[in-house]
Amino acid sequence: MIFLVISLLFGIAWYITLPQNKGALKNFMVDQNKNNMADENNTTHDLVFWMDIYNSGSPTIVRAWNLVIKDLSTNSVQGYIQRDFPEKVAWENGTITYNKNDYLFEKTRESAIPTGSMRHGFLFFRVFNCQRKWLEAAGTSYEVTFQDIYGNGYTNVFKWPLPLPQ
Repeated sequence: MIFLVISLLFGIAWYITLPQNKGALKNFMVDQNKNNMADENNTTHDLVFWMDIYNSGSPTIVRAWNLVIKDLSTNSVQGYIQRDFPEKVAWENGTITYNKNDYLFEKTRESAIPTGSMRHGFLFFRVFNCQRKWLEAAGTSYEVTFQDIYGNGYTNVFKWPLPLPQ
């Protein structure tokens, strides 16, 4: 009986010292980003970010992408990710066609990103209730946030003007 109790305690101590099963994700803006900002009077705008996401931890799935835009006076507007991304998006100088297979939202939620791997693609956000001049003001920050299935949150902040490819 004493042997069983001691074995159980050693087993619990061994389990507690195991490394936690967590992803370790980083994302980067990697390509020229398209901003379909409508005219000054329109308050709905489309933003497309081309990004890489790297995983140096355990295989994981990304379950939520979000965009928060903040200006210097701390006003903020919440964007959201399109679940049904339109294949064609009308831009100021015509129509751009995107391949749904490059949609990072789908690539990171359907199958795990293996340890040491990356996924490349675009994120599409439709932003409401803000003016173009506010989105393009110097110092406006764009916070791309996401969570993995382990509950870890990640944030990457970009300032206007959005960065060029790295």
